[in-house]
Amino acid sequence: IARIPRSIIFLGRLDESKRPDVLIEALGILAQQKLPFTATFVGGSSKSDATYTDKLHVQVERLEMKDKVIFTGAVPNTETFRYYRPHEIFVNCSRSGMFDKTIFKAIACGCMVLATSRDFADLVGPDFIFVDNDSEGLAKKIKEFLNLSPEQRKKLISVLGNCIKDHSLPVLVDRLTKEMNMK
Repeated sequence: IARIPRSIIFLGRLDESKRPDVLIEALGILAQQKLPFTATFVGGSSKSDATYTDKLHVQVERLEMKDKVIFTGAVPNTETFRYYRPHEIFVNCSRSGMFDKTIFKAIACGCMVLATSRDFADLVGPDFIFVDNDSEGLAKKIKEFLNLSPEQRKKLISVLGNCIKDHSLPVLVDRLTKEMNMK
């Protein structure tokens, strides 16, 4: 699968709790710096946050990024891989304690991941983490990721891939079996 150069994806509910607005603000900073990128927001809002998506569209317009940002709407879970695969960078802005499975799906599809989750940081280290609710810090991290050489990108993706291997279902089953046999 060919990756779209300099592409960023947010995939999840477009609800305030998932904080896509933090990513939009970060993208606005990058746009002001004239940094080339495209961003895709995949997902719809829950019924309780139905007007929130409209606010995100207004935010994109205010930051003059309509030519850089696409909203696809909700997609079936079985189709999400089609959105992860062509993107280089996946961003998750959910607070720690909301360890989204989207992070692992993005890794499995070969994306580099940026997240705020301290739990994720414990697994992969600080290279993939930005401070919670910090658009400027996120913009800096995205810029770093966008400017990586192919060798650096491959190294980071390898780190993430090893994380998935260590947390796969077969590994969990093996650990549980060993634990149960000890008792």
